[in-house]
Amino acid sequence: MYTTHYSNPASVVPIDTTLIHSATKTISMAAYALVDPPIIAALLDRAANGVLIDVYLDRTELEAEARGDALLSRSPLHALLNIPGIAIKVKQSSILMHLKSYLVDGVTLRDGSANFSPAGEQEQDNSLTLTDDPQAAALFAQKFAAMWARPDNLTVAQAVQAHGKPAAEPIAHLCTDML
Repeated sequence: MYTTHYSNPASVVPIDTTLIHSATKTISMAAYALVDPPIIAALLDRAANGVLIDVYLDRTELEAEARGDALLSRSPLHALLNIPGIAIKVKQSSILMHLKSYLVDGVTLRDGSANFSPAGEQEQDNSLTLTDDPQAAALFAQKFAAMWARPDNLTVAQAVQAHGKPAAEPIAHLCTDML
């Protein structure tokens, strides 16, 4: 299978939510932006049904979304915090993590330019590609594992609290504050 879809005038939300709802074991998601309520609701549903979900976020986009609120209380992303079965890591570097991809059950890869946001999925001119090509799935799984294993990754709270602080300070200082 290899299919490509485009947003504007069509919405790609139903494609994403259908694929997320098909997960039975795992979802590995790399998301530059993750604020679309239907996508978040689908992830919550899968976690409630025992699917293990790893979400890797871009720090600069997360900081902009949080606006200084480590709990993300004004963001749809707040609903994913502290949910059993959902692990979230944030890239420490300010060099963008610009992927908008996820792998379902190690088999079906979603990739494309559409951010997981209302604008990205519905209004902007974006693409969304689905494939079950084993080589594409394996390449994404390898890339995701490498990003996930970075020793300087942050938690959501660390990333938001570190905003505006010198790069040398956040990790050691924030880890002790979190205890």
